[in-house]
Amino acid sequence: MSDGGMGDLDARSAPPPPLQLDTVKPSQLASAAAAAATAAVHPAVPAPPAVTMDPTTAGDKPATKWNTENLALRLGADAVSAASAAVMVAPIISIIDR
Repeated sequence: MSDGGMGDLDARSAPPPPLQLDTVKPSQLASAAAAAATAAVHPAVPAPPAVTMDPTTAGDKPATKWNTENLALRLGADAVSAASAAVMVAPIISIIDR
């Protein structure tokens, strides 16, 4: 294949060689599939452990305690950061919209 000078390849050359899979016969595929289906499980991989749940604790959830300490200060900090972000971004958006 040659370059036509514009960066595109000339496709008028000889066809590419056949892929290796083009030479595989259907009988070979069937025998390979049968061998894969009957393959033994690898003995080095242990079976997963059985999971058992205690019925007395299965439905119980641990009580979660919300951290409401300094909640007003946290909300104030969020409001200040949101306002400063808006003040910084709004001029850029105005410039882009013009």
